[in-house]
Amino acid sequence: MGENIWKNASGYYDPTAGEAISKMGGNKMQPTESGDIWEVIAKNGSVFQMLILKQHDGYAVGLRLFPEETASNCVEVPSMTTMYADCGRPIYTFNSSLTRLVKCLKNDIYDEIKGKVAEALDLETGGYTQSDIKKAVEKAKTEWEQEQTEIQPVNTDTKLEIERYKTAAMLYEKMYKELLAKVMQRS
Repeated sequence: MGENIWKNASGYYDPTAGEAISKMGGNKMQPTESGDIWEVIAKNGSVFQMLILKQHDGYAVGLRLFPEETASNCVEVPSMTTMYADCGRPIYTFNSSLTRLVKCLKNDIYDEIKGKVAEALDLETGGYTQSDIKKAVEKAKTEWEQEQTEIQPVNTDTKLEIERYKTAAMLYEKMYKELLAKVMQRS
C-alpha cells in the first residue's frame, strides 16, 4: 500500500478507496504535535499543507500554507520550501484528513508563529512565549539550587548559643520584674 491512501495505484485521487482503507484502520496516524506541518487532503481531493497549532481528539486546528503571501497578516513558514500562512484564519480538519508528515518546526520558530497568530486574533498572551517561560523556569531553578548550596545547616554550637540567649533573656526578664516591683512599692 502506498504512502497516500487517498490515491489509487495510478496516482489519481480516489475518495471511495481512501475512506474504506481509513475506516479499516489502514491509516494509523502517529500522534501529531503542535508545530508539525502535515499534508492534508480535502473532501474535494485538493491537497495542501497545514501547520498544526493544536491537536485535539479527532481533529486539529492549524494554518493552511500557501506558496505566496495572501493577506496582510501573513507569516513566513519554513516548510520544504518557503510557504506563507494567514495568521488570522485558522482552519480545522479531521485527523483522518492528515495524510503525511512534512516537517517538524523548531520550538523557537513555532513560538514566533504562535505569537503572530495570537496578535492577529487579538488574544491576550502577556507577551510571553513558551521558550520565554522555559528560560524563566530554568533560571529560577538554577537560582534556587545555588541558594540551597549557600544555606548552611544549623550546627550544635549554634543551638547551644541560642539556649544561652534564651536563658539570659529569662534572667533579665526576672530582674526587670523585681526592679519594677521595688519601684512600685516606693510609690
